[in-house]
Amino acid sequence: MMMLHRAVRSQTHLLRPTKTFYRCKTDYNVTLHNNILYIPKDLAEALGWRKDQGHHVTELSLCGIQPEFFAITPAGTRSELLARGTVESFMQRNMKTILEDLKESDQ
Repeated sequence: MMMLHRAVRSQTHLLRPTKTFYRCKTDYNVTLHNNILYIPKDLAEALGWRKDQGHHVTELSLCGIQPEFFAITPAGTRSELLARGTVESFMQRNMKTILEDLKESDQ
């Protein structure tokens, strides 16, 4: 049985999309087994799963560009458009520099 556990250092960031502050956990423990990614409940809820809807299915979109940037977003949302736009613009030299700077500042 192949299992991959990934423990990531714990951080929190404050996002300010409007006037409300949201505290977002950015690190999760996930398990990959037989091409299925098992995630914690709070991450599932952040991606659109609703506990009040029982067996609710949320369609997700995975996009990325090698070697570093991959994003999972709820399908058909502005988040998906943003992730796809980021991937498409990654080929621009300017965007590569920005993403490299972000990567360095996260370390």
